[in-house]
Amino acid sequence: MSMKARLEELHSKLGQTAENIRERTRELKTDAKLRVPGLLVIDTPGHESFTNLRSRGSGLCDIAILVVDIMHGLQRQTIESLNLLKMRNTEFIVALNKVDRLSGWKTCKNKPIVKAMKQQSKDVQMEFNWRLTQVKINLRLLWCPTW
Repeated sequence: MSMKARLEELHSKLGQTAENIRERTRELKTDAKLRVPGLLVIDTPGHESFTNLRSRGSGLCDIAILVVDIMHGLQRQTIESLNLLKMRNTEFIVALNKVDRLSGWKTCKNKPIVKAMKQQSKDVQMEFNWRLTQVKINLRLLWCPTW
């Protein structure tokens, strides 16, 4: 599927999400006007003691952004969240954060990751690619263990 098609699909899902929010909250206060101009973000903490909150949050979403610390990869809470998303057949996007903690990372203020990456040393680029590959492999093994 092309990037354009994926973005169009995501835009459609966001519209459906707004309508779902309106439907689910309609009976809470019938005279209230709810405007959902875009995306509702429910940030659930990664700490292991918040299992119930992650479970409830995953039940409300049409699409999820799964944030993975590039330095630690998939942790127990990440795997728990993946299992919740899989169980609910929820689509998700994986976002790697803390790339600036890679050894030797040079700060590039207000630059997109692609441009910032081009300004890094070959060692930093290699470490990033290695860690990215590890996350991809682990996600693939969790999502499709027969691969």
